[in-house]
Amino acid sequence: GAPANNRLDVLTELRQAALLQQWHSGPGTLSAFDALSLATREGARALGFGEVCGTLEPGKAADLVLMDLNDPRLGPGGDPYTKIVYAADRSHIRDVMVAGRFLDRGLDAEGVAHDAGLALKGVLSRSGL
Repeated sequence: GAPANNRLDVLTELRQAALLQQWHSGPGTLSAFDALSLATREGARALGFGEVCGTLEPGKAADLVLMDLNDPRLGPGGDPYTKIVYAADRSHIRDVMVAGRFLDRGLDAEGVAHDAGLALKGVLSRSGL
């Protein structure tokens, strides 16, 4: 099932895991690059999918997200891996590609949330709740 925090945000989970590792073993023991690698390449390998996905290579599934790392909430400049691991969340994802095909282009998160809210109101109204 879903994690108990119900956010369904893999970037938030990644950040929490990296912070817990630093708390446990000390600052600098896990770089942002290594944390992201554990979530992608090593995650795919651990699940038995290392030959299919986890890295961008010829012959592997092109499953990826494009993120807006210029968002002012992420701060100016800096290492992109650090921004992804320690500052970004699902709201920074702009495009989603699965098996080399874009599923979402220019994702409008606010619009999706608005439409979901309207749909929920309709469901609740029809159910009598």
